[in-house]
Amino acid sequence: MTDQPFPVDTFAQQAGAAVLVSGASFAGLATAFWMNRLGYRVTVVEVAGGLRRGGTPVDIEGEAIGALARMGMLMPSARRRFPLADLSSRKPMTARSG
Repeated sequence: MTDQPFPVDTFAQQAGAAVLVSGASFAGLATAFWMNRLGYRVTVVEVAGGLRRGGTPVDIEGEAIGALARMGMLMPSARRRFPLADLSSRKPMTARSG
């Protein structure tokens, strides 16, 4: 892993260029997040008619913890009581509200 969120070639960046992301899945939304952070104008399209209320259960562990931290979403996720895996014991950590 690098200290940068991901490597970016400076010649590839065009400030304010438009980007279309197809799909509002985890991958689509993460892509939109980082493209926006790089200065692109991002539009996300999704075929579904609305948000899924039930959600998809996922384990937040390993690389996902680092990605959430780099996005500034680790503690907000913990505050919403999404269980974060404790990698040393492989047991779920309980989030502390604060």
